[in-house]
Amino acid sequence: MIKHDKEADFNLKSLIIKGLEISPDCFVVMQGEENKILYCNHTFADIFGSTNDQLVGVTNKTLLKQAWQTKRGINIETQDFDEWMARVNELHKVKEVNQFETDLTDGRWFRMTRMNLEQDIKIYFGVDITELKKLQHDLEIAVQQIERLANTDALTNISNRRFFEVISEKKFAIAKRYHKDFSVMLLDIDHFKKVNDNYGHEGGDDVLKALARMCTDMVRNTDTLCRIGGEEFVVLLPETNLKKAYILAERIRLAINKHDFYIVNLKCTVGISVSIGVSAIKEEDENVRDILNRADAALYMAKKVGRNRAISKKE
Repeated sequence: MIKHDKEADFNLKSLIIKGLEISPDCFVVMQGEENKILYCNHTFADIFGSTNDQLVGVTNKTLLKQAWQTKRGINIETQDFDEWMARVNELHKVKEVNQFETDLTDGRWFRMTRMNLEQDIKIYFGVDITELKKLQHDLEIAVQQIERLANTDALTNISNRRFFEVISEKKFAIAKRYHKDFSVMLLDIDHFKKVNDNYGHEGGDDVLKALARMCTDMVRNTDTLCRIGGEEFVVLLPETNLKKAYILAERIRLAINKHDFYIVNLKCTVGISVSIGVSAIKEEDENVRDILNRADAALYMAKKVGRNRAISKKE
């Protein structure tokens, strides 16, 4: 019976070794303070461009430093390898078992499990999760695209009202907290119904798209241009006081007034004008709606006194 048990134990160990050698996952056993490699399978050795026999007796630090210097194997992004190595060793002393993900210089990813055993033995077992990481990346891209579509006006390809409702409160909160300038510009196309009546809705769409492109080119990257209604647009202007916001509004108004908007379907051009209301943050404002209300009042005033003008409102 004893002889049978020993043979069975030997066969089991042999089978395990054979299984590890053909496994697509990596496996390595290290020992001692220097973490010398006692055994590793083919997958682990191949990561570092070596063979099993070449790595036996090599310390973990030597192996990783070679990977860092040659840019082959584990992707180590650091300017100071010794400092990085010290942090890794300290981290691995904290727990008997821990798991982490690591990427390789060839683009693969492994999810590693490290175990501290008796006699200062450490076992690392890594599962190839490259496909999982790719799927995760693709999913993140898809979510970003869906989010972008949800926040983008389909016609003009600028931000829509949904995005405006979120971003305007965030920008207001930042300005309020850090006592920064912040202005809002409301822009509305004058007599836009006549454009649709005379040139059709496709012609009106051509005007809206061209106007959005013009405004995009005239505002800063830090500004936010949104279409919030049929022919109504808003521009959020962080770190911009009322005077500067009004100057920009006049520049935009004059540029639009001088521009000939091309109607693709009818192969002709049309001129339009816009009215703009401008307001800026005040100490007593509680939310962005307070600024918008003043900008809306200024826009109404611009319409009332004849259109084709920009008016700023302090109170």
